[in-house]
Amino acid sequence: MTRRLWIAGVLIFAPAALWAQKERADIRAGNRAYYEGKYPEAEVGYKRAIEKNISSYEANFNLAGALYKQGRYDDAAATYQKLAQDGTDTERQASTYYNMGNTYVKQWKLDEAIEAYKNALRLTPDDKEAKFNLAYAKKLKQDEDKKNDQNQNQDQNQDRNQNGGGGGNDDRNRDKNQDRNKNNDKNRNNNDPDKNNDKNNDRNGDRNEDKPDGGQSPQQQPSASRDESERLLRAIQASEDKTKKKVDAEKAQAVGARGGKQW
Repeated sequence: MTRRLWIAGVLIFAPAALWAQKERADIRAGNRAYYEGKYPEAEVGYKRAIEKNISSYEANFNLAGALYKQGRYDDAAATYQKLAQDGTDTERQASTYYNMGNTYVKQWKLDEAIEAYKNALRLTPDDKEAKFNLAYAKKLKQDEDKKNDQNQNQDQNQDRNQNGGGGGNDDRNRDKNQDRNKNNDKNRNNNDPDKNNDKNNDRNGDRNEDKPDGGQSPQQQPSASRDESERLLRAIQASEDKTKKKVDAEKAQAVGARGGKQW
């Protein structure tokens, strides 16, 4: 009886071991495509591995990296969010939060990025890259808030000028009417109407040149925080490239948005 149970156990686990080998083969195929920059092909490989083992952390983590590289940040963030629920491995979870933060920065979701970096540092307090990105994301958020406050103050000032300057507008209108009356008198006393028209056109042209372009709002100006964001993303990319070289040198198979984990 014991022998039958033992044989049955072997028969049950043998297919599972073979299934795991196929899963690893799909992950390796995805990794090769990833390193060649063929991210859609990498996505296919990782999804095949997930079909064989839906709970595979490696396949899901690397899938999120392939989605990230394709610019599909919503899908990548959703995958990282699911992986972050797995608290069995501190280092893996920290890497997930770090990559999640990078993805949120790409989406310009700075509050979410800051929280993700904080979660990474709660798990791995000595992570220098997470510390740098957290500080940078906070700076971007601070600059964005400052810019929004300036725009809000400008809008409020414009509203006050429009609502509270009615009397001034009446005075200006009366002055314009008086000017027009004077011009009419000059036109009647002057036999050269073209010259008067030229003078009026010159004066009108000067006023138009002094006026600011009312059609251009402050929001259309390039934001300094966006430029800083580009520097952050370049720093992230440089970190990825550096880690990738190290992984290649060690002939590792890991991939991901961060790119430095041994799966």
